[in-house]
Order: sequence, then structure tokens, then C-alpha cells
Amino acid sequence: MSIEHYWPAIVGALLIPVLAVTVPWFVRYCREPKQHLRDGIQSQIKAIGQFRIWFTISLHTAAAVALFTLLLSRVSILTLTLSLFCYVIFVCGLAASTLIAVPALRKLLEDPFFKIVVAIIPIVGGYVARGYAQLWVGEALGTSAANVPMTLLAATAFMTLLEVGIALSAMTVVFEILYFIAEVTRTSPPRPAHARPWRTLVFRWHPLSQGDPDRLRMREQLQNIGLGLLCLFSFAACLLGSKAAFALPTSGLGSAMLHAIAFEFDAGPAGYCQFKDDFERQHAQGSQPFLKAIPLASSQEKALLVWRQPALFREIKLSELSSEAPDSRRMQLLRVEKCYEVGP
Repeated sequence: MSIEHYWPAIVGALLIPVLAVTVPWFVRYCREPKQHLRDGIQSQIKAIGQFRIWFTISLHTAAAVALFTLLLSRVSILTLTLSLFCYVIFVCGLAASTLIAVPALRKLLEDPFFKIVVAIIPIVGGYVARGYAQLWVGEALGTSAANVPMTLLAATAFMTLLEVGIALSAMTVVFEILYFIAEVTRTSPPRPAHARPWRTLVFRWHPLSQGDPDRLRMREQLQNIGLGLLCLFSFAACLLGSKAAFALPTSGLGSAMLHAIAFEFDAGPAGYCQFKDDFERQHAQGSQPFLKAIPLASSQEKALLVWRQPALFREIKLSELSSEAPDSRRMQLLRVEKCYEVGP
């Protein structure tokens, strides 16, 4: 069975602890008067400072520009995979930094139930990620994951990152819902008759004093605009990050990445192996050999000879990957040979 059939189970297992933390908190607030709920949500959202808001927006913009620049350029398969990996980590870090700025979520860190959940999630998540990584490596390479430890480590890292991305995306959706409720129920005070337009305040030569009413009103308007942009950028970044995380295990990019990592880091020189002819011996030599050997985990004297396709490490754009031949970026398994035999 293909690995895509297991994603509903993974998503369900990750959403259960997230809902266990957020639903009781939301239900408790819903039982209280609506005015208190509205004021509470608005105070939580307004606690995010303006510097954090605009700095996070600028980081999201810079990361998106850098990612699309790499995706539109011709890079190696490892560089492309690493860029997607770094972008997902960066987006998860920004999402966690934004969520931790909310006082109610910060107080959850002091709750014993939340601490227990946080301690259990890495154990369960690591177990699930390791299991599905072994399944993914076995289906992609056609050999046991025990023979390719570096590839298994990379697959486990991507599976773990996928779990973290799903959990943070769920938390970000909760934040978006709270912001929507706060904006819908927000009542702005009437504008004073003597209030000056914001254009004259922004392009003014001399700054206003800290307690000036127009300055405070302008700061509040800028904060509301910044919060709206922050929610929009966070949602778009989490959506793009989740798509990038899902693209690795469920597309040809992930399979090509595993083949490239296995041939580059798990396979070693095949100079000590037994060859059938001079053609294999010639292609096993040089700085960029086509023939390598993967030592078997069950034997210290035998290794699996593997042959890489010429296009395995060739630079490519992400948009061109789907138009390539299915086996153009693969590592072909040849046979098991004696490579490290000791003695006569």
C-alpha cells in the first residue's frame, strides 16, 4: 500500500492533542458573558507589539521571496530539498513565535496538563515519524532501511517536520479564528471632530508627543492593519509550508531526494568489490563514480552494488521535475557482492 493512504491517520493523531489543549480553553471562555469573551479576545490579540508584528511580516516576505527565487532557479536536487526543509522550519519558528506572544497561550506553558501533553507529543510523534520513515525508505529504495541509516535519518527528520508543521498550522488556524472574532465584534470609538487625517501625521516633519491623542489613534490603526497583514501572511506561509512538507513524502521530489542521499552518504567506494567486467570497474572509480557499494547491515563482508542514473544530481527546476521520466533520477540496485572479505 502506498504511503499516501496513511496520512489521515497521521493528521488525526496530531490533531487530537492540539484539540485537547485548545477546545477546553475556548469552551471555558464561551460559557462566560459575551462582553467578557469579546474583551478578552481583543486584549489577547492587542498584546502583540507593533515591532513584533511588522518584523514578522518582513521576515515572512523575505522568506517567501527567497524560496520562490530558488524554486525558479536551476539547482541540484539536494539544494532544492534543503531549501524546502529550511523554509518549513523557518515558518514553524515564526508561527510559534507569534503564538507565544499571546498571553493566554503563554500561560498554558505553566499548566500541568499542557506540560504533560508537551512531554508526550515528542515521544508519540517520534515513534510515528520513525515508523513511517522506514516504510517510506523501503518503498522508495527497494531495500531495508537498516542498510541506509543516513537516508533513514533524513526521512525521519522530514516526517517529524511534517508533524510539527501540521500541529502549528492547526494552532495558527485557531489564532486566525480568534482574530476574526475580535475584528467582527470590535467597536471603534467615534472619531473626534478635531482629529487630523493620518496622512498629515505620517508625513509630518516634527514627531508628535507620546501622549498626543492623534498619535495614539494612529498607532492603534497601524496595529489593526498590521494584525490583519500578520494573520494573512501567517496563514499563507503555513499553507505554503504545509504544502512543501507534504510534497516531499508524496511526490517524485521526495523519492529523488532519498535516492540522492542514499547514493551520496550511505553508499561508499566499490573498489574492494568483485566486478563482472572492466566496465563496472571503470565506472566505480573517479571523483564522481556511477557505481558504489552500500554495506549490508546483516553482513560485514558483503555489500549491495548500486548504479546511479546520469540525471540523479543534475540541476533542475521544480516545475520541470514532473515532466521528466520516472526513472531518470533513481539509484538502481544491482546485486550483492563480497566487498570487505578478510583473509583468503
